[in-house]
Amino acid sequence: METPSSQDIRPTTIRARCSLMDSLSPWHGKRIADICAGSGAVGLEAASRGASDLLFVEKNLKHCQIIENNIAKIQKSGAKANFKVVRSDILNVATYSQSLPTPDIVFIDPPYAESVELFTTLMKNHEFLEWSCSATLIWELPDECGSAGHILDITVPERETSIRRFGSTLFILMKKL
Repeated sequence: METPSSQDIRPTTIRARCSLMDSLSPWHGKRIADICAGSGAVGLEAASRGASDLLFVEKNLKHCQIIENNIAKIQKSGAKANFKVVRSDILNVATYSQSLPTPDIVFIDPPYAESVELFTTLMKNHEFLEWSCSATLIWELPDECGSAGHILDITVPERETSIRRFGSTLFILMKKL
């Protein structure tokens, strides 16, 4: 898989990604949104496990091109899914919500420096909450001290929230009640 050469993104480690995916099985037929997709690694892993529809949202044009290249590679290896890459800021929900109207899982891994602010903003965004109302939301947490506490202080309506550690990576999972 191709990844950007810059320090702009830090792909979820293979160990954490595989452990997370194993914990969420089965994948067959699921609709996945990979937000702040970077290289698309999480969404592509879901596709390789049988997800049917994948939406990648990424604001960096170079990263979108890398995702497209990675999609082509996984399709050559036999992955059968519907793929859509949307270049957009994640706060502009209208630019991507119609590309995957009813996601089952929304994985969000923003740049660590922006994580708490983006989480706070998205969890108050009516359009985002309506779009993702039946989805399990998975937010990869920054590895900085206290970030989980800041995020857990925010009430997310009608969601059961838990923290899961896979390898050295923490995720907040928010499942619909």
